[in-house]
Amino acid sequence: IFTTLEAAIKRMRPECRISPSERTWIGTAPPVGIFGRTPGLDDIKTHSRLNDVLMFMRAREHGVNFATRNIQDMGLLTTLRADVTVVFYIRLNGVDTTGTGN
Repeated sequence: IFTTLEAAIKRMRPECRISPSERTWIGTAPPVGIFGRTPGLDDIKTHSRLNDVLMFMRAREHGVNFATRNIQDMGLLTTLRADVTVVFYIRLNGVDTTGTGN
């Protein structure tokens, strides 16, 4: 998967490659801390959760909707930050089904 991702990034124009702003990095601290103290969440996914929070906060910073199948983590984030519209989707019998949460 990393080879595919690396190839996709190399095909992108340099001006399209963006990284989280300082504001976004700072804004990730409270949600990541809450995730770290929430009972029942798998510690193995900590790095993955940091990436999820960064993407979520980046969507917030730019005022865009965020689409995800990660209902557990993003559902928790929407309770912490109600100002981000998250579109949840799941695949049922080969068909994408959506619902929004915010």
